Amino acid sequence: MSRKSLNQEKLKEVLQYSPETGVFTWKKTRCRRLKVGQIAGSSSGNWGYRHIFIGRYYYSAHRLAWLYVNGTWPLDEIDHINGLRDDNRILNLRSVTKAQNMQNKMHDAKGAHCDRGRWASMITVNKKRIPLGRFDTKEEATAAYILAKKKFILFSANKI
Repeated sequence: MSRKSLNQEKLKEVLQYSPETGVFTWKKTRCRRLKVGQIAGSSSGNWGYRHIFIGRYYYSAHRLAWLYVNGTWPLDEIDHINGLRDDNRILNLRSVTKAQNMQNKMHDAKGAHCDRGRWASMITVNKKRIPLGRFDTKEEATAAYILAKKKFILFSANKI
C-alpha cells in the first residue's frame, strides 16, 4: 500500500479512533509485538507529535484523525488549537494554511517582545501586523496576544 492509497476505509480496518480522547488503538495487527486494543504509535522525540506506522509509512496521528473523521486528507496543515501536539481530539484540530499555523510559532513569549523597557504585543493576520498595545509586564503582553489569537481563531472558524 502506498502512502497515497491510505483512505478512510483502509484506516478504519486497522485502527479504532476515539474522538473524545484522540487516541488510536489497533483493530488489526500484522506483527506479533502489537496487540489488538493496544495504543497505536509513538511520540517523535522532542517534537511531541505522535506517529503511527501503517504499511511501510509513518503517519502523523493528527492527520490520521482528520482522515478518520472527515474522510479526506487535510488540504494543508493541521493545527492543535490548544498547542499540545499530542492532544489529537478532533475538537482540538483544525485545518489551517501554513501562515495560520506559523502564528503559533512566531514568539517564545506568545506575541510579546521587549520594546524600550516595556512589553509590546502584536499579532499578524493575513500578513498584516496588528499592534495590541504596550504593557508593564511580559505576562500582560502575552495575555493580550492570547486574547487576540482566540478572537482570530473564532473569527476564522465562523468564516468556514
